[in-house]
Amino acid sequence: MGGGDIKQRLARAGGGIADEVAPEVLTVDVVNAWSDREERVLRLQHEEKKLPARYEAELRTFDSSTMTGALRRWALLKHLYRVRSEGLEARASASPEAEEAARKLLRREPEIVWLAGHRVEVTGRSYSAMAEIAAHAMRIATLEVERQGLWVDFATTQAVMKATRVWDRLARKALKESMRDLSDAYARVSTEHELHRRSLYAHALTPDGAPSRSPVEDAPEWWREVGPDDDVKLLAALFKVGPGRYTELGDPPRPREEASTEFLEDLGYASLFRVWEPKMGLKPAGLYDVDLAQFLTAARASATESPEADA
Repeated sequence: MGGGDIKQRLARAGGGIADEVAPEVLTVDVVNAWSDREERVLRLQHEEKKLPARYEAELRTFDSSTMTGALRRWALLKHLYRVRSEGLEARASASPEAEEAARKLLRREPEIVWLAGHRVEVTGRSYSAMAEIAAHAMRIATLEVERQGLWVDFATTQAVMKATRVWDRLARKALKESMRDLSDAYARVSTEHELHRRSLYAHALTPDGAPSRSPVEDAPEWWREVGPDDDVKLLAALFKVGPGRYTELGDPPRPREEASTEFLEDLGYASLFRVWEPKMGLKPAGLYDVDLAQFLTAARASATESPEADA
């Protein structure tokens, strides 16, 4: 029976003979090419193109010149790639409220308030400006208590003066001198009180959020028209455009895994500013005069989790 007869019978039976194809040879170079592609994509997603420290160390242990080492390297990179991809897909999206708050913070959108009949746009403040505003507000509160005490003392002395007989000249003279001293003290306290209120409004309304360089001269022309109720409105607006909006962002993201275990002292905002100032091309202490809530939002938006760090 010839070969042709076998093929015909197999064809009639619904079968056939296929020519055998030699299996593809998997070489070390091919596996390394796969790994190089995966590693390049992974590194582009990390700051300074560096993977978490423990994976950098593990990759260095593989001898990619051997098939075993090349396959182990490819397996680890493929694992990291899939873990990160699935982690990014599973990450919950921000709520509409948080996105809106972030947009307002990053664009420094103002809060509109009416103070003594004037339409005022209030924007976020820098760390330095908020410190100045807080210092002035505390001094204003202290001076108001002091001024109230002087007024009570003056009114009491005045009442005693009216009750003192006209012919008691020595007593009346002493009371007059006391009233004069109280009046002078009241005037001095009132002058300082006005200067602090003027400075507070200057620091609160600079266009860029930095503290005013000349607070007495930079205060708005209408600052004498405002009263205590307007002060409350202003401080409430300052809170709303800064800390209030930042709170709407929700819990902050988890920081990236640090590659170094070196001890770093945490000096609060000083440490945070010093880390970011070189990245932003600012001189040392430059971030103290930048809108604080805007900066924190920008720094937070640039921070991404590394799902593969938990793999």
